[in-house]
Amino acid sequence: MSKQQLNMFSEPEDVKARVIRKYNEEYSDFKPEMTIISLGAGLQSTVLYYMASMGIIQADCAIFADTGAEDKHTYDNLDYMFKWCDNNNGIPIYIVSDKNIETDMNSNEFIEGRRFASIPVFAKGGNAQLPRQCTREYKVVEVQKKIRSLYGLKKNQRNKKTQVLLGITVDEMQRMNHSPDKWIKNGFPFLDMRMTRNDCKVWL
Repeated sequence: MSKQQLNMFSEPEDVKARVIRKYNEEYSDFKPEMTIISLGAGLQSTVLYYMASMGIIQADCAIFADTGAEDKHTYDNLDYMFKWCDNNNGIPIYIVSDKNIETDMNSNEFIEGRRFASIPVFAKGGNAQLPRQCTREYKVVEVQKKIRSLYGLKKNQRNKKTQVLLGITVDEMQRMNHSPDKWIKNGFPFLDMRMTRNDCKVWL
């Protein structure tokens, strides 16, 4: 493969900087009433949580959407974070678990193919991945319900502008996207800080 072909797979840093700046400029007039961390309890979102709790970045709380099918490491890390929060006055962590993907997978609708799980899941006892569409049903919607609850909004009350921080680093910048919901701005602190996943490892 030629040098020119290799360069196609890695954008220059100045291009990434322009993308980040343009994204932030689009939301220059967006004034959120609350900033939350979308907590997956993996490396990056865990670092976001600790940074917010230490005052390095600003966030009011973190929300973890439990699908009921997370791996043991995720739950173990979450337990540790709760203990750390209690001992270090960390920002609040909320768990939402109204939907359970394992229960849904055993429902007639899923078995008969009338609906699919919205997150990547694997059959128990094997590596076969089940159909994937998006994370909206089991993650995003549940987090948004909790946000409305934190505001104390009733059923027909208008959503309030909210920033949702996501743990996306510069080496996976292709995952950066706008929220389809106008009342939400996705925030990317690691992109603003030009941090990679490895930087998160070193920081943690």
